[in-house]
This record gives sequence, structure tokens and C-alpha cells, in this order.
Amino acid sequence: MTSKANYYFDNPAVEALLVRYIDGACTDIKLRDEIMGHAATLIKAVIRKHDYGRLLQYKHRTNDDDLAAVAWNRIEKTLYKFESGRAKVFSMWTQIVVLVCLAHVKKETRDAVAVRKWRDGHPAPLFDKAKKPDFYGIMDQLRAVCAHQTLYLEMIDYLVELYRTDDQAHFGIVKKLSAKFTREKAQAFLLYLRLRRVDVDL
Repeated sequence: MTSKANYYFDNPAVEALLVRYIDGACTDIKLRDEIMGHAATLIKAVIRKHDYGRLLQYKHRTNDDDLAAVAWNRIEKTLYKFESGRAKVFSMWTQIVVLVCLAHVKKETRDAVAVRKWRDGHPAPLFDKAKKPDFYGIMDQLRAVCAHQTLYLEMIDYLVELYRTDDQAHFGIVKKLSAKFTREKAQAFLLYLRLRRVDVDL
């Protein structure tokens, strides 16, 4: 039975699923998706409870979705580390969500300060293209990874177009991909990149 404090998350049930997943060498995709479904519920509840989206410098209706996507990816990468009896999954995952959200808020705050300085005419190395990651080079690498996936190549072209025309291209990027190609296709694209161990911060 779940406690009243976290009625939306059945900790014993999720831990049982994790044990099965790990016993199966972490290869059962359907089981992993079921586990991450529970994780998604917890993530959304924690973000809503603390209202982390409102802490971001750039107020946008997709803030919660962006934070949830980052936390979701981080939790998914820790599934294989679960050890039964060591700590409650509910506590572990809640801590991950909180830390991820606070780190993201800190980064966005730092970037917002840099933007204001840049607009006021101060040097802003963060926006110096000579010092920034090679965006177009990264996109070329993604095209190579997705060489035989026509839809994913279209998505990459869309990301490039956003970079060229949207002055806040990186805000709500998951939502923008979903609006253009549907949420299912956007999620499939991101999963495709993760499975090929492509580390792209969207």
C-alpha cells in the first residue's frame, strides 16, 4: 500500500519491476517503458510541487516539460544501478529530480545574466561563436548517425532552421519538435540518439 504522502507512486511495485528488469540484464524494453512511466508520474509531481518551472529566467509554458525531459533522461540512465534494500526508489528518484531541476535553473540563470550583459554592450564569451560548440558540426555528426532515417534527417534540418530563425531556439525544443512532427516521433528520435550514445543536450 502506498502512503498518503506519495499516493501517486507505488514504491514496492516499482522496485519489484526494477528487480525484474535488472535480473533480465536490462534488456526488456517493454518493462523499461513501464518503469519509466512510473518515473514520469513522479517527475511531474515533484516539479509541480516545487514549481521549478517558475524559477527559470525565461518564463515559457514548456518549462515544466523541458525540466521533466532532462530529469527523465537522468533517471533512465540510473535504472541499472538499483540495489534492492539499499534505498527507496521514491527517495532516490525524487532527489535526482530536485538536483536536476536546481542545476538547470542555475544554468538558465547564468545564461540569462550573460544575455543581459550582451544586450547592454558588455563582452559575453558565452555567445562568442569562436568559443561556442560547433553547432553545424554537431548537426553534421547527427546526420551521419541518422543517414538512413529520412524522418530524422528532416528533424535535424528543422533544428538547423530553428537555430537560424528563432532567437530562443533552445527553449521548449522538445515541445517544438513534437508540434512539428508529433510527440511520438519526437520521442522516438531522441530515443534513437540515446541508444546510439549520442549526447545531445536538447
